[in-house]
Amino acid sequence: MRLPSLFAIVLVTVSIAACGGDAPPPADGGIDASRACATDRECDDGLYCTGVESCVGGHCLATPRPCGTAQTCVEPARRCITLCATSEDADGDGARAVECGGTDCDDSDPDRYPGNTEVCDTLRHDEDCDTSTYGFRDADHDDYPDATCCNVDADGNMHCGNDCDDNMPGMHPALAEVCNGLDEDCDGLIDEAILIHAFVDADHDGHGVAGTGMDVCAIEPGLARSSDDCDDVDAMRFPGNPEVCDAMMIDEDCSGVGNDVPGGCDCTGTGTAVCGTVGRCTGATHMCDAGHWTPCTIVPTTEVCDRLTDEDCDGMIDEGLTRSCYRDRDGDGYASDAAAAEVVCRDMTAGRAGAPWSGCPSGYTARAPGAGTVDCCDSDGRAHPGAGAQTARSACGTFDFDCDGHETIAEVTTVLTCRSSHSDMASCNADLTRGWCGPVPACGAMQGLSAHGCWFQGACYPSQCWPTAMPCR
Repeated sequence: MRLPSLFAIVLVTVSIAACGGDAPPPADGGIDASRACATDRECDDGLYCTGVESCVGGHCLATPRPCGTAQTCVEPARRCITLCATSEDADGDGARAVECGGTDCDDSDPDRYPGNTEVCDTLRHDEDCDTSTYGFRDADHDDYPDATCCNVDADGNMHCGNDCDDNMPGMHPALAEVCNGLDEDCDGLIDEAILIHAFVDADHDGHGVAGTGMDVCAIEPGLARSSDDCDDVDAMRFPGNPEVCDAMMIDEDCSGVGNDVPGGCDCTGTGTAVCGTVGRCTGATHMCDAGHWTPCTIVPTTEVCDRLTDEDCDGMIDEGLTRSCYRDRDGDGYASDAAAAEVVCRDMTAGRAGAPWSGCPSGYTARAPGAGTVDCCDSDGRAHPGAGAQTARSACGTFDFDCDGHETIAEVTTVLTCRSSHSDMASCNADLTRGWCGPVPACGAMQGLSAHGCWFQGACYPSQCWPTAMPCR
């Protein structure tokens, strides 16, 4: 079932009044003034037209009815309707009621009409029939209205001043927030974006302890921004503190590991130790400083490979200047099977930098003798693994130049010819070398082989040609 509209209710009510009969107001809920109570709820009958009942002094008390004598009360609309035929200004405030064609929004309240001065009150009373106004009160004279001055419109929206404390001129929306526990800018927040979250720093090393945080206005002694201190009793232990090499392995930098300095600790404490034991450095000492030894008391010089002296006083001789090499008497890069490794001074010249020398001095090679790398004749540079065949025996008396255990004789492929234009023995001899006296024979075939020289008799001829078989590989 549809409920009647406010307009219909008002129309019916006004019609009844116009016909000469006021609509009787709803009866009071029968509140007995002697009735005992503890709360207003126990006295309230829930009706608008009977007024507001409240508990006063332990007894229920009804206030006067809301509507005047020239008005009728409409309970469903919870408002008073002026009977225009009786009076168009029931509350006598000089403004006609809205229902009588006037502008008075509440013709039952003489303190509410358009143009009346709005007053700041806690009851949110709308004096000027404009809910957007709330009464300008500025007790602290800072030109900002008191935020407790409010009105509420029909939609439930609040319209209030913006001075959150009208007794303090140092608090209003135009002020910057200051860290002091007050809301200077009236935004509902205190010390926002100013407070610093700090931690207890008992040892005053600039690092606090987790779990002791608090919001403060400034970092004072005993507080720190960080909470990463591993020992808040020892001011020499905190992250970022330089680690020290000490015998007790104290973890100064809070890394969880003691003595973890870059490069490690060569020593601990401030002790002294002998650092020279050979040659000019004998008896020299140095001190432990920050985990590392200081230079020896005898000024060190550049180490020289002499197999005798510790020039740089580090307790070692020729360090980095020697290497293991193998004797290579013929300089072909291969050592004999009997050659043993020898520690010799490194040759730093460019010519000895690459393989097979690799820094070994002249007369040595870095290539170790082994399978396929043994020099079978270390007195003849022509003989070594991979060498080619030769026409003359090696210094070791064999034709095994490639060190494979087999002798190989090279073929002689030169064919000797005489030039008849030679006119003397000298020029004839100069023209000839060792070679075949005829066509080069096939493998194993016989042919005349001349050792050298020519004989002269009007023309040049080989001096001797010996029957020789062509050697084979």
